[in-house]
Amino acid sequence: MIQWIASFIVLGIATYYDLKQRLIPDTPWIVGSILGLLLDVLLFRGDPIRYLFKFTPLGLILLLSWRWKLMGEADILAYLTLAVMTPCYPNCVESPIIPAFATFIYSKLLLLFVPLLQLTLNLYEISKDPSLMEGFDEPFWRKALALLFLSPKKRGLGDVPAERLDERGRRKFLLSAITSPLPDKDVNATGWVAPAYPLIPLILVGHVLSMILGDPIIALGLLKS
Repeated sequence: MIQWIASFIVLGIATYYDLKQRLIPDTPWIVGSILGLLLDVLLFRGDPIRYLFKFTPLGLILLLSWRWKLMGEADILAYLTLAVMTPCYPNCVESPIIPAFATFIYSKLLLLFVPLLQLTLNLYEISKDPSLMEGFDEPFWRKALALLFLSPKKRGLGDVPAERLDERGRRKFLLSAITSPLPDKDVNATGWVAPAYPLIPLILVGHVLSMILGDPIIALGLLKS
């Protein structure tokens, strides 16, 4: 359990930085990994080779995410740090999915609710300033996608520009920005953007779920039965 407590402290510090300034120093990940390795040597009684084999699927996902810039560096480091700090579940249940992979799955499931939150925020912003939607010559379905996945105002580091003017000066949504790689540096975007959400808080909540529910496959099986 001490490994889990330490992992929550590390994630809590990273969440503070993510929410405050969207820039997370490497210190929490370095300290967490070193502390995790020390605790693993002292407390982990499993087979290290078997654990590394179980880590492979998550490792490949993180490697590809880094290669194609599908996730931020801090998010990848968070999952890697958790893989070191929490090699087994609190109840020591044997599972094909390591706790860090469970945290990854739960946090991505939580991410599915973000568009609904973004829609709510956008409708609120537009109710205060209807001009945010004026001048867009777009079909309804494109406007609906924009309200779900884009933001009318730049909110933080990593936002991708998602608005342009066509040859007639009409405003157009760049829906391709939703799946664009994360920029290497901050962009001075104006108008609508594809926001880069602070994901460390979702990872923290996902980590809580992995501690309480354990392996998501087993948990879903229990819920289904």
